[in-house]
Amino acid sequence: MSTILILTHSEDDTAGMVIRHLKNMGVSHKRFNTDQFQKTITLSIYMDSRGKLQGHYHFPDGDLDFVDVGVVWNRRVKDPSLQETFADPEIRDWALQETRYALYNSFTLIDAPIVNPFENNERIKFNKLVQMRRASEMGFEVPRTCLTNQPESALDFCTVGEQNMLFILKKIRKGLVTLKDGRRLLLHTSVIPKGLINIDSMQCTKVAPLLLQNHIEKKYDVRSIVVGNEVFSFAIHSQETERGKTDFRTAAIFGEKLRHEGIDLGRKVNDALVAYTKSFGLAFSAIDLIVAKDDRIIFLEDNPNGQWGWLEEATGISISMAFARYLAEWVEKC
Repeated sequence: MSTILILTHSEDDTAGMVIRHLKNMGVSHKRFNTDQFQKTITLSIYMDSRGKLQGHYHFPDGDLDFVDVGVVWNRRVKDPSLQETFADPEIRDWALQETRYALYNSFTLIDAPIVNPFENNERIKFNKLVQMRRASEMGFEVPRTCLTNQPESALDFCTVGEQNMLFILKKIRKGLVTLKDGRRLLLHTSVIPKGLINIDSMQCTKVAPLLLQNHIEKKYDVRSIVVGNEVFSFAIHSQETERGKTDFRTAAIFGEKLRHEGIDLGRKVNDALVAYTKSFGLAFSAIDLIVAKDDRIIFLEDNPNGQWGWLEEATGISISMAFARYLAEWVEKC
C-alpha cells in the first residue's frame, strides 16, 4: 500500500488528530516534522546520467522511498533547525538557506499528488486582495478595502462614506514582531481611532504599506473549513466579549474563552466555498467570514493551511476524520 507523507512540524497537534484516525483505519502514513530535517531526518537523492532518479528520506524509525509515497499532505511546513552552532551569523544563514532549498527541492521530486500544491498555496497565502476578488466572483460580498503606501490615498479612503463610519487596520502578513530585548509586539485587526484619521498619522505608510477596510458590525465570526467537497462551518461568538469584538484572536491571546458552535451556512454558500477553493487548485481551505448584524455573509480571507483543531475540540465535530478519509481516498487510487 502507498504511504501518505504528512509534511508538518513538531508542535502541530492538528496533524496528530488526523494521524490517530489514519492509524485506526490501517492506512500507511509517515509524519515528516520538517523542523527536524538536518537534525534527526535526512535525505539521499541520486540521479544517473540518463536522468533516472531515486530518492529516500531517512527517519529514525526507518526509510521512506519517494516511489512509495501515494499522496503528500502539505499540512504546515516549518523551516529546518540546524544542529550545528555558528559563531558567524552569515555562515549560519548560508547553511540554513542551503538546507531549506535541499528540503523544498526534494518535495518537487516526489511523483505523487500534493494537497494543497505548494505553488497554489504560495500564490494566495497572505494575499487577501486576490482572495477577495475571487470570492466576489463566486457571489460573496467583501469589505471595501485599500492597500497603499501613500499617505494621501490612505486618508482619502478613510474620509469617504458616512460621517460615523469606522475603519480598521489589518496586518498584511505577520502580526507578531519579536524585538532584540525579547519583547513582543502584536498587531491584530484594530479600529482606527477617529483622532488618527489625518494626514500626519497617515505618514506611517512611509514605514510600511497599510491594509485598510471599512469596519462592519457583526453578529459573530465564522470559520469555514473546506475538505474536498465537504464544508464545516463554526460560529465564533466574538461579540460576547469586549476584546473579541474587532478580532476574535485578541480575546484568545488574553486567555478569554469564546463560545463556539457548528452551523450550516446553507447549500448555496457551501457550494460557493468549495468552488472558491477548487478555483485555486486547492483541496483544503480555512476561510474566515462574518455574519453582519443584518445577516449578510461577508468573506474576509482564506488561509489554506489554517488552524482548525481548536474548533473540533470546542464542538466535538470531527473535521479530522474528514481529512483522514480524504487522504485515504487518494491512497486507494494508487
